Amino acid sequence: MNLNELIDFRLDFDFKRDIRILQITDMQPVDPSQQRYDGRLDYFKFGTPFTKEMKWNNEFYYIDKAIRDNSPDLILVTGDIIYGEFDDNGSNLIEFCEFMDKYKIPWAPIFGNHDNECKLGVTWQCAQFLNSKYCLFKRRELTGNGNYNIGIYRNNELIRVIFMMDSNGVWCGKEYFYLKDYPPYNQDEHIEKGGGLFPDQREFLYKTSKDIDITNGRPVKKTICTHIIPDFVNKYLFEKGYQSDDKGDNKEYYDLGGTKLIDNKDFGVKGEALGGFSSFDLYDKLKELSFDTMFVAHNHNNTLSVDCDGLRVSYGIKTSTFDYYTKIGSLLFSINENTYNIEHKLIDILN
Repeated sequence: MNLNELIDFRLDFDFKRDIRILQITDMQPVDPSQQRYDGRLDYFKFGTPFTKEMKWNNEFYYIDKAIRDNSPDLILVTGDIIYGEFDDNGSNLIEFCEFMDKYKIPWAPIFGNHDNECKLGVTWQCAQFLNSKYCLFKRRELTGNGNYNIGIYRNNELIRVIFMMDSNGVWCGKEYFYLKDYPPYNQDEHIEKGGGLFPDQREFLYKTSKDIDITNGRPVKKTICTHIIPDFVNKYLFEKGYQSDDKGDNKEYYDLGGTKLIDNKDFGVKGEALGGFSSFDLYDKLKELSFDTMFVAHNHNNTLSVDCDGLRVSYGIKTSTFDYYTKIGSLLFSINENTYNIEHKLIDILN
């Protein structure tokens, strides 16, 4: 076995500056023309025609500004790229892929809990990623869709591996979130309504990580990205004294201050309950396998970045004004061989 067999996508860099990795997330365009059920638009407050100007002003402007302002070498897209219920003809996903490819920068997506609601199905959605020229994406025979890794090399040396993992939680299929008689179009496409990393996903993650370290001859720093946050984070928020219980459903919202990592201190805002998927042995295994960073999304009002005893878990920033939000922007993850930095890059909202 060699590293080429274990690394799905290899990115090589030879410059001395930090490698810049940008996280964008939760774009979720709401297309009124594709409303599936009467009354759904009352929640989103988008009743105007879905014009190119509306799409630019609410989504693509923010993606474009995040990319142009931060000059990333890699873009991570951590789910809810579309609102599948409002994309039954697939036009929003197609347009997103075309938009991302025009920057000629590698971009790596994972699914969120809303993407797979589209009636075209997950196989069709995966094909859009696989057919996009600059998209890094692989669909394995595992629970979820798009469990894969990216090797970051500098001067031919592997310095970090990023795992993109589908945290499931899809609201469609046998028990659709809104209607009991929802059509069963997606029941056999690796989809699970419950959120989390399922046993086969965790086995892939752990075994591949261990094999990479063995084959490399030494442990490699690693990052994991999921859409939904794991429940172990609440334990650390409780232990740090930020909240009075570790249930994950309390209503204590707080501001730790700041938008960037300074002196390894926690920062950001808890603006809604975290919830979180059942993590089982995930935390212990990640620490054992040299994971030092995790990036999540899903809760639009949360911007926390918390050190969980050596594993820093950070929320990305919502990168559109569709659906609810508090702040808009992106997350910049800068790395070199031995250190990293994390910063939320906020964008002023268009009037």
